[in-house]
Amino acid sequence: ALQIRHEQSTIKGKRSQAFLVELEQLLLAMPRKRLIDNFLYNSDGDVCILGLALMADEKSKGASIAEAELVMEDLNDSFDDYTAEPDDYNTTPFNKTIEYASKKLGISKTLAWLVMEANDEGNHYPSTSEQRYNYVLRQVKRMLKGELPIDRLP
Repeated sequence: ALQIRHEQSTIKGKRSQAFLVELEQLLLAMPRKRLIDNFLYNSDGDVCILGLALMADEKSKGASIAEAELVMEDLNDSFDDYTAEPDDYNTTPFNKTIEYASKKLGISKTLAWLVMEANDEGNHYPSTSEQRYNYVLRQVKRMLKGELPIDRLP
């Protein structure tokens, strides 16, 4: 219950809400309404939700699309290149991605986790990239209303 309250207060915060508004706009502006899971970016040019935000961040700093894609490829490689102990969750690519995204995007780790979890761990969406996009967009809209993503409900 304490974690749920923390997550709810996180998504209601001013910076979190501003980020979620940006995220919704990025999702709606996507030419191909598709999101992938388990990677920030793939060779077809598709992204996960945090990959979308990180690509937009790179472009806002003057990077071309090709340059932003190279950054995403490098991030995929660096997050996958690890030696994790089975019980050491902090060394997994998932946690490395959360850590990086929260710093780079100026959001809390909790918000980065909730957003990534909606993309990668949802039990309520079918597995196509298009269906994942629709599911994640619904979750972002829920969070904009101060509600937790469906999967976080007790």
